[in-house]
Amino acid sequence: MGIQTLVRVNKIESYRDLNGSLGKKIELVEENEDHSNALVPEEVQAVISSVKTVLAQMGPQIQLTKPVMPKMILFLTEDEYDDLDVSLDVNQTYQILFEGQAIKFNKEYEQYIGKPITPPPKPVKQNEEP
Repeated sequence: MGIQTLVRVNKIESYRDLNGSLGKKIELVEENEDHSNALVPEEVQAVISSVKTVLAQMGPQIQLTKPVMPKMILFLTEDEYDDLDVSLDVNQTYQILFEGQAIKFNKEYEQYIGKPITPPPKPVKQNEEP
């Protein structure tokens, strides 16, 4: 049994290797639940929350995002990317399995946020017979 983990595609870029061949640079970050507030007392959390609210109201120039550290960066040729047999999309989460010398992406764990998984039913017109 290999090691499984959830990752999110943070960035996909094109690149050329030394031979001039095109490829893809894929940056993956680990998807974990944020447990950073577990050790902070409730009173401190309340103060931090109110400070964040005040800063957010000051204007759009202040962004309260935490820096992202890549878990893994893949440099793949176009053929290697096609061999993955999965279409990687930015901000989508995938389960990956490290088994032996292979990396497998599990399509079952793709999240289609904001996109319907099945197409909506076609509307039936009142004048037409079924």
